[in-house]
Amino acid sequence: MILWKDFLKSISIEAAELLEHFQWDEKGDNIQEIKDELADVLIYSLAMCYHLNENPKKIIEDKLIDVARRYPEKNKIKRGMIMYHSSFIINDDY
Repeated sequence: MILWKDFLKSISIEAAELLEHFQWDEKGDNIQEIKDELADVLIYSLAMCYHLNENPKKIIEDKLIDVARRYPEKNKIKRGMIMYHSSFIINDDY
């Protein structure tokens, strides 16, 4: 039996640990620790996708397309960022 709350708690805890690197110091100088915490968030998120039988790439792509559709001209910079990141996801540039 999958306990979804365990995934959600773990994601939240790891995200908080990631945030700690910027809590008192905006620089976030320790890149390796930041990468480690970000990896933890991604690991739990991807595990949750696996158990939901969902493709994480498709979920992200759908979300970026939805945001671009809902806010077409409100913030061109933001829209440009969404389309920029969408191109990575769509084209497998990672």
